[in-house]
Amino acid sequence: ISIYYNENKTLVIWGAGKKGKITAKTLVEKNITFRWICDNPNKIGRDIYGVTLEPFSKLKTIKNAQSIITVANKKAQKSIINYMNILHLKPTVDYIFFC
Repeated sequence: ISIYYNENKTLVIWGAGKKGKITAKTLVEKNITFRWICDNPNKIGRDIYGVTLEPFSKLKTIKNAQSIITVANKKAQKSIINYMNILHLKPTVDYIFFC
């Protein structure tokens, strides 16, 4: 799969585990601005690599988002897909799983 980064969209990382941190660190090193969301209450509000983690519910307020989802848990992925459907976001257009 080829991933197309659209600079006109707001890039969002969903997930603060190992893969999310690697993705975030890479984007920071490349000076690419992004929002970082997760559902872990222990990580929400924390500053990692200069970016503050926000609750996933913030996604509904982010206009024109393009999300990289780094959550590997299959049950959580199903919940994420359901949430994306509620927001009328489309796979590979508005979000992609990277896990």
